[in-house]
Amino acid sequence: PELQYRCVHGQLWTSLLAASVQLCDHQPGDGGFCIVRGSHKLNLPVPTDFADGVGSAFAEHIHHPATRAGDVVLWSEATVHGATPWRAERERRVAIYRFAPPNMGYGRGYLDIPPGAMEGLTPLQRAVLEPPYATRLERPLVTASA
Repeated sequence: PELQYRCVHGQLWTSLLAASVQLCDHQPGDGGFCIVRGSHKLNLPVPTDFADGVGSAFAEHIHHPATRAGDVVLWSEATVHGATPWRAERERRVAIYRFAPPNMGYGRGYLDIPPGAMEGLTPLQRAVLEPPYATRLERPLVTASA
């Protein structure tokens, strides 16, 4: 399947789902996570000013959800989303989880771990630091009993 969102005969399907667990409150005007509602259904390219959030004509379509610590925001990666500058006095903290088919692990890049940084780590700790890839590639598995 493609990396997209679709709805056919009332059945929703997405191959890339993201979840953001809010670790602090996000009030209106704070900045941070933003999304263009309904953009996962687009069949035309998004204008650059719209996607970058710089065109004032598009401001009304860019949504910043107000959330409280502990809330979870779910969205399809096919949706135009990003973050605007954080303006609150407190630090912005979120935990982002992304879900995809195992043979479609994605990401623009992962940090190179400096030489020596892995010394002294347990096998479980090393497994957690692995980048995503299909389990058929003999990735170490992290389980509750590990």
